[in-house]
Amino acid sequence: MSRLRNVGPITAKRLVEIFGSAERVFSCPDGEFKEYEIITPSLAKSIIETREAALAAADKEIDFIGRFDIQVLGYQDEAYPERLRQCDDGPLVLFMKGDVDWNIFKVLSIVGTRRATVEGKDFCERLVAELAERHRDMIVVSGLAYGIDICVHRAALKAGVRTVGVVAHGLDNVYPAEHRHVAAEMTQWGGMMTEYWSNTRPEAVNFVHRNRIVAGVSAGTLVVESGEKGGSLITARLAAEYSREVMAVPGSPWNKMSRGCNDLIRQAQATLVQSVDDVEAQLGWAASSTKSDKPQQPSLFERPDFAGEEEKKIYNTLIAEDGLSVSQLSIKSNIPVAQLNSLLFEMELGGFLRKMPGDIYKLKK
Repeated sequence: MSRLRNVGPITAKRLVEIFGSAERVFSCPDGEFKEYEIITPSLAKSIIETREAALAAADKEIDFIGRFDIQVLGYQDEAYPERLRQCDDGPLVLFMKGDVDWNIFKVLSIVGTRRATVEGKDFCERLVAELAERHRDMIVVSGLAYGIDICVHRAALKAGVRTVGVVAHGLDNVYPAEHRHVAAEMTQWGGMMTEYWSNTRPEAVNFVHRNRIVAGVSAGTLVVESGEKGGSLITARLAAEYSREVMAVPGSPWNKMSRGCNDLIRQAQATLVQSVDDVEAQLGWAASSTKSDKPQQPSLFERPDFAGEEEKKIYNTLIAEDGLSVSQLSIKSNIPVAQLNSLLFEMELGGFLRKMPGDIYKLKK
């Protein structure tokens, strides 16, 4: 479906809802499209004219992914990143070279300028190393680009934690080519991931689209260095739109590569980060190198040991109620709605609660 003309992720997911399956979109007789009011004549025309070519392209892609042992994650698959599934514009399909469990708590995106300073790289290396000492089970995500991105990946590999590069091209290519050796190592300890089919070149617009994946798969995005404009700031904005935590490292006002981070902090669009403790506090991470990252489902007779006080507040509030909306929870727990949405998602992912119709949250029992 991602190869159909004029059909983006949001439209494609809506089509699957209407027809019941993607297969039905391709097998539906031409004349039946007009029976669905939501499908405009121009959209129907696009589907009819391109679906045979899309199927032919899919046959070739299946051959490619089979030969190079590439994992395919459809948005309805269990292995698809759950956080990204919550994003309306999340890709229909992801191609992954490597193997990671996306649905763990500790996934952090770290991004920054391609023109990183020595100080920025040094901070990045030390931060990743210190995080790795406390969180062996985390996944570090970045974009495999020059500067901060490649520094993140190298630091993660050196520290022995999994790292994934989200790229803006097909997996038959590595861009920039200078990073191919790092990319090869990453596929053995993390991986490379993209929404783009083989033979897709790294066009400029692809990098902008790629940023939404970097922002969407993680619990939070940290910007280490950025100029006044750039892809890192786009990633930070998208992370905020997805109700993820946004963090930034401050820098000297004389450093052009710190102006973007300083602006994020000054405009209250990002939390200031100067140490590992700041990252842990913002994400609610408790340091543990031996325990499983995914908490066990709470029983009726014992309360779980949450990492942060906010999760405890939410649990204690819900244990006395049969279900509450986000606004009700916000009032009773005294937690801002923006922060509460992120916490509820993490607790739902961890098996502590479930979201009911009408956006009502209940504890799992």
